[in-house]
Amino acid sequence: MSIVQSKRLLVITGSPGTGKSTMAKLLATKLGLLHIDLHEMIENDSVLSSEFNKEKDCFDLDMGRVEELVKVELKKNSGRVMVLDSHVAHLLSAELMIAVIVMKCSNLKILEKRLLDRNYSLAKVKENLDSEIFEVCFDEASELGVPMLEFDTADVLDEEAALGSVQKLLKH
Repeated sequence: MSIVQSKRLLVITGSPGTGKSTMAKLLATKLGLLHIDLHEMIENDSVLSSEFNKEKDCFDLDMGRVEELVKVELKKNSGRVMVLDSHVAHLLSAELMIAVIVMKCSNLKILEKRLLDRNYSLAKVKENLDSEIFEVCFDEASELGVPMLEFDTADVLDEEAALGSVQKLLKH
């Protein structure tokens, strides 16, 4: 069975500050999924980012290279469902994905505070709030044609309900 045929990648996407990493860690801990930390991969592989984008205050990722490394991780961990969280994770090939979880924060004041607490520049805060308002990650992910779940972290997330929804999704 090829990596593509096995579909073992659960992608968590959403604007920065919406709880992607928190959800990934919860799923890894409670459901025994293997967490691929894209931030760690970027730190360990300088080829993943082409250059620093001064305008956006971040590194531009080579998504082809990211996908290659994800496939390597899937191959090394044959049979295990893996979870990958990133605001760009939904840009990977749908052929790898079991499903996509979109994290959102419908209360923009809460999201703004989270981003400011991370010391994001005002321009970066505005860019990410705009992304959340226009549901960029949700819209792009919905074009993949894979099953989707959406969780809102504006209030306290009901972890048990979220885990139940993900378990149900993984069984299908």
